[in-house]
Amino acid sequence: MNKVTNNLVKLTFLLVVLLSMGLRCRKEVQEIKNAPKFLKHCVNDIDSIYFYCNQMGYDGVEFDLIFFHGLSVFHHDTNMAQPFKPFANVIIRNKNLTFWIDLTHNITLNSKDNINKIFAPLLGMLPYRQRNYFFETNDSLVLQYLQRLGYQTIYWIQPFLSLDSSNVIREDIYNHPNISFERNMYDYVCMHFANHRKFIYVDSKYLIDTTKNISSNDAILQDMSVEVILLDDLRPPKYINNTYQSRINKLNIQYSNI
Repeated sequence: MNKVTNNLVKLTFLLVVLLSMGLRCRKEVQEIKNAPKFLKHCVNDIDSIYFYCNQMGYDGVEFDLIFFHGLSVFHHDTNMAQPFKPFANVIIRNKNLTFWIDLTHNITLNSKDNINKIFAPLLGMLPYRQRNYFFETNDSLVLQYLQRLGYQTIYWIQPFLSLDSSNVIREDIYNHPNISFERNMYDYVCMHFANHRKFIYVDSKYLIDTTKNISSNDAILQDMSVEVILLDDLRPPKYINNTYQSRINKLNIQYSNI
């Protein structure tokens, strides 16, 4: 084998190695992009958003929105409700965080007045082109209205809802690409909506049962259609799953100050 041939063999071998490394890196990057985000459930003040996202490692938060003396953020107790405007500012400033906005029972389109007194102020605070937040409800009229305006929405599937008994409900859900539901409904929902983007709520009762705790082989971590895992537990994501945390660390996300 002459010198030229020897160099060609070495060059070919080097190119094969580099191509193999490149494909592996591309696969790892794709896995990271497809990894679901962890959000903290029921965060009702600005300081807590900072704490959970910057200190505890969450990718964002969920909060409830109600129309009570104007648009307000609350959870169960309306006396503790806070104006929505500061939360909207946080959403706009922090594009690297994800916000799950639960629209409560009285944010509806039942009357024409609601367009002016609720939805006009709400949508005036949040630009539809910004894609780091979702509106969640099971009110089809509200979902369709927001979708027509270009906003991202999530259809909430209520616990114990029978998807087998109602063609109307199935068709309703089918028309919305994003669905949310409790963890214990996962297998049942997947039978009907395997390809929908999934936002899954894992409550504290589920996490307390160690036989059902989230682990590296949990189906919801392996399912590429799962976008968000919403946690009702004080533990940060890194304590739930070391394997998953190693994937999160690769992102090297630097959260901005809120």
